Amino acid sequence: MIRLPFAVGAFAYSPDGMALYGAGATSLFKIELQPVRTIPVPGSNIFRIDSLAVSTHQDRIIVSGVRKQESMEERGIFELNPLNGESRLLVLNDKPKIGNLFPVQSAWSYLAVAPDGKRAAAMRQRVLEIIDLTSGDVKQLPANLEIGTWSPDGKWLAAIDWKKGRTVLMDAATLIPQRTFPASNLDWSPDSRYLLGVKKHDFCGPYFATLEATSVDTGKAVTIASSHCKVNRATTGWVSAALSR
Repeated sequence: MIRLPFAVGAFAYSPDGMALYGAGATSLFKIELQPVRTIPVPGSNIFRIDSLAVSTHQDRIIVSGVRKQESMEERGIFELNPLNGESRLLVLNDKPKIGNLFPVQSAWSYLAVAPDGKRAAAMRQRVLEIIDLTSGDVKQLPANLEIGTWSPDGKWLAAIDWKKGRTVLMDAATLIPQRTFPASNLDWSPDSRYLLGVKKHDFCGPYFATLEATSVDTGKAVTIASSHCKVNRATTGWVSAALSR
């Protein structure tokens, strides 16, 4: 168990499994996990963050939310450079206000960025969308799909088919479904071979659970023995094995 120095809102694991990026009360922080220390991300204090994703080399942070500079406020998806704090708008959120407020569901949530940085998957108004981060074009996926995550090797997009309670694997280039598996948490292993999920029948009771990893090649699930009856949060992810040494 790794204790974090403060409660985080929106967060994302670093691709190398050695840190996570989490939104604090006033800023975004990089939280290194060995040893645990927090580093504020420059330029992040002008954002109200709904969701975020980190690029493969951690040289770009993609933020969904609101950027406020002086008297100007923009809603959409932004790129933040964690080294110099510079940010730029990638896609403007065109959903209208209701009165003076933006409905919470009109923000892009569950943001995930493809390894090449050219596309994002995100939920908006209960619809899974694919966003071209270069052109700003938005494509809606079928209504039965929710939450999308890209495999680290860039070959797959995984999503949940909430109607049938299963995981759907789509070809990342064509977005055509290719395989289906039992429901998972859509957390890809760094080698793109497994999807992390919660085991259905582990006799742990209603408040704790056990993790399992499903092979995307065979569809077989492997129980993660060290997690047996120890999981009591819905948020999961992969961290580097070096952290346990």
